[in-house]
Amino acid sequence: MVIETPLFTLARLPDRRPWMFVVLASALFFASSVGAQTVRVDITPAHAVKFDPDQALGSSMDILPANQIDRVYSEAILKESLSAGWGPITYRQNTELTIAAWHWNSSGTWSDVAHQRGYFTGNAEPKEFLRHSYGYSLPHRGNTRSDAAQGKYSRLTDGDVATYWKSNPYLTKKFTGEEDSRNPQWVVIDLGTPQDIDAIRIAWANPFARKYAVQYWVGDDAFSKPTAGTWTLFPGGEVQDGKGGTAALRLADTPIKTRFVRIWMTQSSNTCDTHGSEDPRNCVGYAVNEIYAGNFTVGGEFIDAITHAPGQNQTVTTVSSTDPWHTTADLEPSRDQTGFDLFFKSGITNKLPAMIPVSLIYGTPEDSAAELAYIEKRGYPISYVEIGEEPDGKKTSPEDYGALYLQWATALHRVDPKLKLGGPLESILDRCTVPYDRASTHGDQRPRLCRCVYPRSPRPADYRRA
Repeated sequence: MVIETPLFTLARLPDRRPWMFVVLASALFFASSVGAQTVRVDITPAHAVKFDPDQALGSSMDILPANQIDRVYSEAILKESLSAGWGPITYRQNTELTIAAWHWNSSGTWSDVAHQRGYFTGNAEPKEFLRHSYGYSLPHRGNTRSDAAQGKYSRLTDGDVATYWKSNPYLTKKFTGEEDSRNPQWVVIDLGTPQDIDAIRIAWANPFARKYAVQYWVGDDAFSKPTAGTWTLFPGGEVQDGKGGTAALRLADTPIKTRFVRIWMTQSSNTCDTHGSEDPRNCVGYAVNEIYAGNFTVGGEFIDAITHAPGQNQTVTTVSSTDPWHTTADLEPSRDQTGFDLFFKSGITNKLPAMIPVSLIYGTPEDSAAELAYIEKRGYPISYVEIGEEPDGKKTSPEDYGALYLQWATALHRVDPKLKLGGPLESILDRCTVPYDRASTHGDQRPRLCRCVYPRSPRPADYRRA
């Protein structure tokens, strides 16, 4: 059945709800060059699209300045907020945007208890009221840029050979069950402008790469336009039997002008880092103290094109992943992720199930499982669990995200097989070429998996919803 009217249509929607009316208008009615128009509304029951405002319209709670959280959760502000009329709310997990590990519960256990460091697992048993939660910066950071980057920097170009970047151990065979070459790890150096490059010096830490390749980018911006160029191997850039230590490579007989240089690592020495051999996570992946890239003069002198500094003025590096190892001293107290007890008991959720995140790229599956166990023991209603927060913003590849996702999904479903899992939310939605499942956006209760194109790989990769 179709109802026609020159101005608007009142139609009964075939739903279980009482009468609902929809008013439709068009900007065409206000265009001076167009005459009267007719709006056609099809109210055939079989053609109806169900619309539930309690599910379709929502909001989100993000990280807050620590000195504002009491004000935001005051009775007056909560009343004003809820008067906006939204339905469900999502809890946004912000620490992954700043390259920090999230302690959703300040009470928990360190993997290295004696030194209060390593990998932290929050306490799944409800005890104290959780009003606050915080992030912890990562000492083995490899990205220069991030949200809230003031005072942060990459350890690859900080000028300190005692510090190092290390990749995420959960992307190695020890945890994925696949050869390390299935999840290559990489470092990209952004020189800012094209430079003449024919040599590189890598000060490897442990574990180091036994197999790796040094490549240069031919094309436009390697990150903003990843499909408008290619990574090309330097003539002398392939290493099949790396020995660690400080490795100097003559990459080409003649300098090659490029802005971006990439180190692509496919086999690890699996030697242990400075934190010892007690934890197997210390002995997998890749680690680098410092990187130098440039060219040789006619006289054989190495000219380094990299600026080494412990700050945002350093030569920018971006990495495939970062080890979430950290210490109790790495607390960032100025930014407060609302504690789960405050979030659910304040009334901000509108008494509706909320979508809850777990930390992925800087977390552990054990900690995420403990988080969901805590929430279920408290009896808090949740709609979905979103795994990871904007990994595309940290240049996490679809392959790496998928490898982590499967580990997290397994751990979470051990807690509760009925949990609805999805993700990731993305910082730039148009990077997704094919939506896989349901879209996940701020204030939207519908997680998704995507097939995306990233700088890491020229091919899209598919991942199923767990």
